[in-house]
Amino acid sequence: MQGDKRSVEWSKLTDRALRRIAEKVDHYDHLAFALVCRRFREALGRVANQNVRTDLRRESLVEVRPSFSTRWYRWAYETVGQRDEECGALLARVAAFQGNKEALGYLAENVG
Repeated sequence: MQGDKRSVEWSKLTDRALRRIAEKVDHYDHLAFALVCRRFREALGRVANQNVRTDLRRESLVEVRPSFSTRWYRWAYETVGQRDEECGALLARVAAFQGNKEALGYLAENVG
């Protein structure tokens, strides 16, 4: 709601509330959710019952088409891709698969 002054104190959410939120996180967003903070990562780990990872294999992408924003690609590249050339190339592949020209342009300028 525009002009709404309410705010959420995320640190005061109960473990149960965090688990319920984590249950709704799409598997494409597991890594981003887990990188927010330790409590988010722990909640997701309890719900997913596995190591946190983002599955960007072709089989997974064809199953449910991703809808990452250009801001997400920037965040992912700045967080992980700058230190990992393979990750940057993978991000570019996913952006191409998604048809996100703006993200492809950003990655083309920045990936080595």
